[in-house]
Amino acid sequence: MYEAMLHRLPEVLGAFFRKVLSNRV
Repeated sequence: MYEAMLHRLPEVLGAFFRKVLSNRV
């Protein structure tokens, strides 16, 4: 369970940052 979350963390963070940057620009 936790391992799956850790593997998905980079993917989620990347999407989140992309969303924030898109909203800022």
